[in-house]
Amino acid sequence: MFAIAIAAPLRPTAGPPPADLLDADRPAEAAARLGRLCHRLEELSPAVLLRPAADEAFGGTAAAAAVDVFLLLEDPESVVAAVLSALREGGCCLGVGIGGVGLPADPPSAGSLTGSGVRLALAAANEAARKKPGRTLPVLVRGAVPSQYADAAQSVLRLLGRLVTGRSEAEWRVLDQLAPGARGSQGAAAEVLGITSQAVSKAVGRAGWAEERDGRRAAALLLGAARQAVDEWS
Repeated sequence: MFAIAIAAPLRPTAGPPPADLLDADRPAEAAARLGRLCHRLEELSPAVLLRPAADEAFGGTAAAAAVDVFLLLEDPESVVAAVLSALREGGCCLGVGIGGVGLPADPPSAGSLTGSGVRLALAAANEAARKKPGRTLPVLVRGAVPSQYADAAQSVLRLLGRLVTGRSEAEWRVLDQLAPGARGSQGAAAEVLGITSQAVSKAVGRAGWAEERDGRRAAALLLGAARQAVDEWS
């Protein structure tokens, strides 16, 4: 099981805020981005998806920093998708924990989540939140058994994050229309957007869509290997 803790500070997306964005509107904008993120995460069919209260404790121990979203996922491909979705929204610090997870209550609550995977995700998110912004993306992967696979997965996720966070809104409009692996999807995207197929092709190339697809597979393989190392040890 993979645990992911996401701390999403109340600040606008990367870059200077629009001139008409008042300070009073910033919490509302952040809340809207958090809502969009949760919608994307729900599409991954997580075993658990929580938005804990600020003072809510996890497994009887309060987190050192506020965690806005916490989820449990079964497969590494979904972990990659969740991390990149959070980075796309901007302003998120993420911790991925690979380890044991106690079965939560029904309905689940933060207090019912226990196990090394939960503790590692929380600690990683807190550590990521303390790092100076700009040097590296705030994504940390921690396994109950330290391994080169977890470290390598973290590196690949950060590289993918650079692709995701560096895209323009115009590029995202194109990419959101594409069906991964589907033949002819670029032509269909061009028709929906009212642009030429050549424009779609250029946007796809600039955005590194093919590289992201390959990188996702690599990150998922490394996360799977890290989980296997934990399973074999336990």
